[in-house]
Amino acid sequence: MVHKFRLALTAAALLIANMSAASATQNDAQGWLNVTYQGHISDHWMGWAEIQGRFGEDIGRLSQLLIRPGLGYEIQPGLTVWAGYARVESITAASQIGENRIWQQVVWSPGKIFDGTFTTRMRLEERFQSNGNSTGWRVRQWFRYERPFQPGGDISLVATSETFFAINNTDWGARGGFDQTRNFIGIGMPDFLNARLEVGYLNQYINRIGPNDRSNHIISISLLGRF
Repeated sequence: MVHKFRLALTAAALLIANMSAASATQNDAQGWLNVTYQGHISDHWMGWAEIQGRFGEDIGRLSQLLIRPGLGYEIQPGLTVWAGYARVESITAASQIGENRIWQQVVWSPGKIFDGTFTTRMRLEERFQSNGNSTGWRVRQWFRYERPFQPGGDISLVATSETFFAINNTDWGARGGFDQTRNFIGIGMPDFLNARLEVGYLNQYINRIGPNDRSNHIISISLLGRF
């Protein structure tokens, strides 16, 4: 009887601990708008132009603005290497932090898999923030799968998953190890302005320093085009 009572107490303690951990996660509803165009500028050389506006605090105000140009080289069809620059402005009610990034990436699309298109991308970032002197190194691994709802159809199911790992600690707050994940599920629409319109739900889970991690529930709207 005593043994069963101890087991019950242990189970109750574990349940309370899990509930407390879940409740400690901070949640926010956000809206992210992304416009990205890329394409060939010669036989093998490619250009990349991207701008994002992210609206936080229940989509109440602009919380982050990102501009990311880049230059790529197509090694062979489906395999491209890139390098570029990004400027990120993070805005809160109390402050505004600017970040400069240098980035390199490899993008590979092996072709059709299960009647859909699979793409993977590995990106390396060197990050410099205005509130510190350290250089933050980060690796991002991204996967994407797109499959038409009907063979040859224009409307597709789109799913992506990206995991971020920080390589080192910095004096402006980055911590080495797992940083965040972004998982998206949505719909790809027919061509619009020489681009694909993708709309769906994105969850961003951030591993933060301190007791409270963060989970952002995002309405994501992207215009992905070619020039």
